[in-house]
Amino acid sequence: MEKQTFGAVEAYAYQDIIPTASEAHSIPIFTNGEGDTIPYQQSTDRLLLASKGMKKVYLSWTEKLPIFQSSTNIHLGKIQGDTTVSLQTEKRPEALIKPVRPMYYQAEGPMWENDVIAFRTYWDQRNGFDIFGKRTSSMILDQVGKEENYHELQSWGMDILKVGNSLGAGAIGIKIGEEVFRLGDTAEEQFRVLHEGPLYSSFELLYKGWQVKDRTYNVSRVISIYKGLSGYISSITVDGLQGDESLVTGMVNLHNKEFFQKTINDQEVLYTFDAQAEMDKYLGMAVSAPATQVVAVGNIEALTSEISDSWYMELRFPKEQQPITYTFWADWELREGGVKDKISFEGLLTTQLEEMP
Repeated sequence: MEKQTFGAVEAYAYQDIIPTASEAHSIPIFTNGEGDTIPYQQSTDRLLLASKGMKKVYLSWTEKLPIFQSSTNIHLGKIQGDTTVSLQTEKRPEALIKPVRPMYYQAEGPMWENDVIAFRTYWDQRNGFDIFGKRTSSMILDQVGKEENYHELQSWGMDILKVGNSLGAGAIGIKIGEEVFRLGDTAEEQFRVLHEGPLYSSFELLYKGWQVKDRTYNVSRVISIYKGLSGYISSITVDGLQGDESLVTGMVNLHNKEFFQKTINDQEVLYTFDAQAEMDKYLGMAVSAPATQVVAVGNIEALTSEISDSWYMELRFPKEQQPITYTFWADWELREGGVKDKISFEGLLTTQLEEMP
């Protein structure tokens, strides 16, 4: 049977694992050879198992759904007085175009995490993408910033990236000719959680009415995160394309002087490794995308751009409004087991990319 691997998660077609006999009316439970229960999650027509590295998995049946510790989390916290309400859907207020103080949303916008890394986006005209380095496998975003300064090292970790006017941790722009335009303010922005479970979570950011020159685009960005994956997967669909555009993404280069490039499992990889995190700690960052879609990589300063201080990857839009999909990777030296040199980061990328579809 065919499987796909994302970090610590193996994905199977649901019908390949769960029989259609009468037992299917009960609840499946999976165990390893020692009898330990294996966390799992059903997502649409897929069955996700935290079974990476296991030679055998045993299926049995139960009447009560097991409760698994969560290893992924999506959080948009709306601040209401002394409390914060976690939202599943939200339309960004029109007044929230520029950053406001006090903050309207916890940590300025949507956040997502797994057991190894966490991210956030500034939900205003900056649309920047930032990284929280983690020192724990527990889910921490629901509490981040409530009673402490996340720009200072905490027991759980900290905000580790200086973003500025850059692409940060995988922000996007659109390229027309030799000009690059940042995804900035739009007429309307929406957030909605699509899936949220112990092994896999995803959400959509919808940007309507993005004005670029005399053109108007609508952008759907679906972000997915899996247990054990050292990053997130981004699938982007743009409505209103005229055929001469390409997508630009990448990473900040404020604190490093060179990027590296290689091909792994038919994926083109743009990556850096340097003492580029806050407190001068080592951080590896990378963007990977199908090599057939990559047009160019380089320094954004070589282009006429609203974006600065970035290494970029230019991606060709597929035909017929199919999404562009790429993965943004990050690993921080202070994470338990975090990489501390370039060779180790390359090994992490190679191991995880060779397992992914």
